[in-house]
Amino acid sequence: MSKKFALIADQRGATIVEFALALPVILALLLGGMEVARQSYLQSVLYGAVQKAGRDGTLETGASTAGANDTAVENVVRKIAKHGIVTVDRKSHSTFKRAGQPEKFTDGNGNNTRDATECYEDANGNNTWDKLGGKSGSGGSDDIVVYTFSLTYNRGFPVGLLGWGKTNTLKATTVLRNQPFANQVIVTPTVICT
Repeated sequence: MSKKFALIADQRGATIVEFALALPVILALLLGGMEVARQSYLQSVLYGAVQKAGRDGTLETGASTAGANDTAVENVVRKIAKHGIVTVDRKSHSTFKRAGQPEKFTDGNGNNTRDATECYEDANGNNTWDKLGGKSGSGGSDDIVVYTFSLTYNRGFPVGLLGWGKTNTLKATTVLRNQPFANQVIVTPTVICT
């Protein structure tokens, strides 16, 4: 056999070439899977902490301990996402039907969007139309409160090859009714036209 044919038939080194071709795919799957698992774990921890904070917030002392409840959620989440940024949004409503819903408006031009010249029903008494309605804060007795906590954190694994950003944001929301520790204050909606 000539040297030329011996070189073509030589199989030594083929395995390393195949491994080099497969390695990026294997790493992407491995790192992506670990990042998805971490994200799922973070979401579960965040949701559990929000549920506890929400339940604690429905007590008569809920309004005065809101800051402590928020700090408790941050402390739990920071054990896993050390440099994560936690933001809180708390809106109270008089009924479940209004929770998370925009304030009603008269859609004069039929575009399903509230324009600046259209009348609206100010259900929370702040003299502005609110897309999510409700009053900021924990509300009072018997009010329905929508707690939304967001966590923005740096990803734990380099998953840029998968097209994922360096940071990710998770949200957890719970809706609870405050305990009836007094009479509920209900704001009578007023119609405002500008």
